[in-house]
Amino acid sequence: MQKLLYQIVQNFAKASLDPYTIDNHTMGTIYEELIRRTSEAGNEEAGEHFTPREVIKLMANLLFSPDKDLLKLKHLIRTIYDPAGHLLEI
Repeated sequence: MQKLLYQIVQNFAKASLDPYTIDNHTMGTIYEELIRRTSEAGNEEAGEHFTPREVIKLMANLLFSPDKDLLKLKHLIRTIYDPAGHLLEI
């Protein structure tokens, strides 16, 4: 196990994670993918540690559908808090 952790740390040390190279959205996507793969490797239930992006978009569409005309107004921000750790702004 120690050798595996060492290999993982070595690979991260090689990666360019500079905020000028990788934007916030891409870094978030990388993080979500790492969480997903780790969860799958540990045979955990789907969504136990994260909510898939497709589910978040569906949730936002369902919750905000009654206000779709109101949401077309400029400078209006609505947020949804997902207890699995996501904050979606529309």
